Parts: sequence; structure tokens; C-alpha cells
Amino acid sequence: MPSNAPSSGSESRRAFLATVGTVTGAALAGCAGRLPGTDPEQVDARRTTETGEISWEYPPNDDAEGIGYASVELARNRAVERSHSVYRLRLNSTVRGSHGSEQYEEYRADWFRFRVGPPAAYAARHGFEMRVQPPPWPELSLRYDRRGGRRELVVESEQFGSDGTITFDLLFAPGGSPAPQRLHCSFEVQASRGGALAKTVSADGQGTLALPAASE
Repeated sequence: MPSNAPSSGSESRRAFLATVGTVTGAALAGCAGRLPGTDPEQVDARRTTETGEISWEYPPNDDAEGIGYASVELARNRAVERSHSVYRLRLNSTVRGSHGSEQYEEYRADWFRFRVGPPAAYAARHGFEMRVQPPPWPELSLRYDRRGGRRELVVESEQFGSDGTITFDLLFAPGGSPAPQRLHCSFEVQASRGGALAKTVSADGQGTLALPAASE
């Protein structure tokens, strides 16, 4: 449930604080784009890791703009809260739609999901908090889940039905010092297109994002 709201009235209405063990949800609206009677075709995603960013392009194609991509990027500016560094991440889910190459045109995202969390040993010893400020649409669902022994924040929109780019910020507040050296990140997406070339595809990827030390 909302906590530690910012002083700004507009921000306080849109900032969510999720603490370990707390579930925060948002009602979902709209229609999923999945085609009736079809199972999604799994497409590969190519991961690229650079300093401060991890991204996935699907399907990987050096000569064409694919269906879309997802990324988790570490912002350069950080605030300080409770004497610990707070890391600002930018999450991005893009389905190119009409801007994709010819063979990948007109896809729309049915839903997408991000998972972000520190290593299990760090979370068990120190705990952590994450704050998400969602965009005006689509409505997002926030919850904690445990997978592979790790507790992660899950940010998802189960009924999206549009192409284009959606980005939102996630603040990661370590529960102890020093901060973890990395965050585990993953994404999943399903996209569909109609018409004569009707098709539904899904893609996923995972990796780790290195965190700089508090003094850097």
C-alpha cells in the first residue's frame, strides 16, 4: 500500500512504495490482443549488456528492425535516502508496430512483464524496497514474487493491446550497506498482429545489471 508519499500532490497520487512481503495491485482494463485458438510462437531474444544497461532485441536481426525490444537502464543521477544510496532504473518495453521491418510490421503488445531484484543472500540479510512511478497508462500491477530462491519485484501489464514505447522509473533502495553489486533482471512479452499475416509471438530474456558503489 502507498507509503512515504512525496510532498508533491501529483507525485503522491502516482508513486507506489512496495516493501518486501507487501503486495500492491492495480485493476487491469482493456482487451488482450492474443488471437483466439492460437498458441504463441516463441522467438529468440538477443541480450546486449553495456555499462549501466541491459537490453533484449527480439527476434535478433542485424539487418532489420525486429518486433521490439526491452531494456533496464541505470540512471546516472541518484538520491540519498535513509543514509543508503537509492538507484534509479528506467524500464522500457517497445513493440515497433508499423515502424518495424516489413516482415515484422503491425505487431501490438498483448502484455509485458519485468522482474527485478537483488541476489537472494543480500535480500535475506538486508531486505530492500522498490518504488515505481507508473505512466498514466496502461495500469500496472506490482507484486513481489519468489523465483529461483530470490524475491523479486514484478511489474506487469496483463492487458496492453498497443504498439509503441512505454517507459517508467523504478527506484531501488538497498536495505543495508554496502549495496549489492548487481541486480537480477528479466522480461517477458507477448505480441500479436491480425489480418492475413495474423500471428502471436512471445519472447523473454534475463541477465544481471551491475550497480556502481555508492561513492562512484
